[in-house]
Order: sequence, then C-alpha cells, then structure tokens
Amino acid sequence: MTFATELPGSVQATASVTDQALKVDVTATALPGAIYAALIERGTAADLDMRKPDSYAAFALPFPKVTDGAASFSLVATMDKLDRKKKYEVLVWKIHSLPNADTIYGQANVD
Repeated sequence: MTFATELPGSVQATASVTDQALKVDVTATALPGAIYAALIERGTAADLDMRKPDSYAAFALPFPKVTDGAASFSLVATMDKLDRKKKYEVLVWKIHSLPNADTIYGQANVD
C-alpha cells in the first residue's frame, strides 16, 4: 500500500540487534494525537490486524504516550518473529483505528 509522501508526523528509528531480539528505539514528532505503533514487514501496513500477532513483529504496549506532539518508545521483536530475508519498518498511526492513508502519522525504515 502506498501512502501520501507527506505524512503529518516524523518518525526516527534506531535499531540494535542481539542474538535474541531486535530493539528499535523510536522518536516520533509532530504527532496530531494519541498513537499506536508497530514494527511490521515493510510495505504491509494494509495487512496489519492488531488481533493477529502474525501481522506485526512487535507492537508498542503500553501505548506510547504523546506529550506536546512527541513520543519516545522502544519496540522489541524476538528473533522468532523476524525473517532475515525481509525488511522492516516502524509504523505510527492514529489510536483506535486501522492504518490507512487517513490515519497513518509516520513511518520509518529499520535498516
């Protein structure tokens, strides 16, 4: 799924890897409201279903707190949730919604 090139928020992701997990530290700014956030396979936002844990590698719980339009949090995916052949991204979207062109606040590739 392709989304507008200009999203309302800005998302920065910094990854670190251990032999047991991928940890992604996330900073999001210019957020218009409360958020959900997940680590997903790149390009699969349209398939994300929070009731299906296989649709994401990690989900931010508790939900990240947004203060003055900004949030900082970490996403941790255990190695059994990852595939070395796939690329991942952090997706940030409006709370109490499914991600789509109207609800996604920001995305950041995890490299």
